[in-house]
Amino acid sequence: MISNVDGHWGNEVAIDDIQLRVSSANQTGFFYPVTYNRPKLCPNAIWDADGTTVFNQSLIGYHARGIFVDSNNTLYAVAQDHSEILTLFQNSTIQVLSKRVQLANYTGIIVNIDGEIYLENGTESGRIVKWAKNTNNSMSVAHFPGHCYGLFIDHNNSLYCSMNEKDAVVKMSLNDKTSKIVNVTGTYTDGSGQNQFSGPWGIFVDNNFTLYVADSGNNRIQCFQLGENIGTTIAGNGTPNNLQLKYPTGVVLDADNNLFIADNNNARIIRVIRDDYQCVVGCDSNSSSTSDKLNNAYALSFDSHGNLFAADEYNHRIQKFTLATNSCDSTTTTTTTASTTSINTSQRDFTIVNSIAQPRVKLFVKINIKLASEDVE
Repeated sequence: MISNVDGHWGNEVAIDDIQLRVSSANQTGFFYPVTYNRPKLCPNAIWDADGTTVFNQSLIGYHARGIFVDSNNTLYAVAQDHSEILTLFQNSTIQVLSKRVQLANYTGIIVNIDGEIYLENGTESGRIVKWAKNTNNSMSVAHFPGHCYGLFIDHNNSLYCSMNEKDAVVKMSLNDKTSKIVNVTGTYTDGSGQNQFSGPWGIFVDNNFTLYVADSGNNRIQCFQLGENIGTTIAGNGTPNNLQLKYPTGVVLDADNNLFIADNNNARIIRVIRDDYQCVVGCDSNSSSTSDKLNNAYALSFDSHGNLFAADEYNHRIQKFTLATNSCDSTTTTTTTASTTSINTSQRDFTIVNSIAQPRVKLFVKINIKLASEDVE
């Protein structure tokens, strides 16, 4: 599914299931469709204060970390302790994908348009494997020089890896059979300079190929324009409006390029809008296991309705915070109702959230994409 990812409509283009072809008077480019969601959210959007547990400790294990929601609204979660990948489909079906593969402790997870799952195999540092959809077959696709705490696939079909222990972000084109690794930014030394990191964690790349990095040890979110290795601090350390982050580990964007940050040690999720910020979840910064609190907010991901999923690391659960209010003069949103069902399968208790929404079908969308002149490695 391709959507209005930047909140601005441009030329009308047709969608191909394999590639997105963008034509203009001067140039033609090919862009691979991406599967993450960037919902259109109004400035006054509000999420339910009480979250719903969609995966609890009996399913996710002790470590609730890597999560991803694709454009079909399927939630993927890494159950590292069980060597499993969990999925929750939009129709509320939970499936345990018993891959039985050793997973790296802090692996990120990303899913492409074909439903192929990318993650770091725990047998060798930096070895990324791809699991084909509905199979237990995997293959190695990359071997980065360090553990990948964050993974991302951009419109050029490049796979990014944030190497926390190496203080750098690197990438590799999935189209290039030579598997050439390119350094995007970072000096491989711990530091607080604008070209340095102190433990880069979650990453996000927008359709202009701007890179956003949760620079955890420096308590900030860094932004890097295409081709630049000198970043700008856009959240944390007083920016904006005296915002102080504490060990952020996740960052995603909505349709208007507003930031949503997993402010890990402050046990909250922050929304940054232009020159101000708002707290979304866990707003008293006190860790707790109640439904309105988090205990180390590790990662986050949106579904297409604007509902927010959070990896609640030390509460050993994945939480869903439903978008409660999203109305503004220029925006029409889909109304979603929810019900809760408890099920016990294989002696594991978990809760299912049923989302009911009107189907949305578009043969054509209008999209504004800035073509990049970046070389394919």
